[in-house]
Amino acid sequence: MSGPKPDERPNFSYSYLKPISGFVVFLILLGLVGISDSVFQDFTGAVVLVLFACLFVASILSLSALPVHRAKFFDDYFVVGGRITTKRVEYSEIARVFKDTRFRILSPFTQIVIDFKEHNASVVVPSNPYSRRLKTDLYGWLSMRIPRNP
Repeated sequence: MSGPKPDERPNFSYSYLKPISGFVVFLILLGLVGISDSVFQDFTGAVVLVLFACLFVASILSLSALPVHRAKFFDDYFVVGGRITTKRVEYSEIARVFKDTRFRILSPFTQIVIDFKEHNASVVVPSNPYSRRLKTDLYGWLSMRIPRNP
């Protein structure tokens, strides 16, 4: 199937690299504190830095292991991309959409799960992005397009 038109702008988009970028900034600031603490005091800051670095690496590995690396939601369809493939899906192919808010270590708190009518598979978008232009989040926007099943 064809992809988006060149001038078409997605209503929502997700990339697994976006949450990592904020964590990189936090890790750099923590690194500066850890280095200054280890130089001027004891090695407590360095130990904290190593622990957060391990958490950062584990987060990157867990996000990159997810099948969905990027998703773009347009008015009539959405495009989901993984490590190897990219697939275009019509909203009429979706059976239900729900929030998965169970606490998991190294995973985002709120994930959007999209179940399909024809397949026995689901797509998990590991965040619920908000659109300032539409003044709603992804879950609310999809809920208006897909009937909810109890």
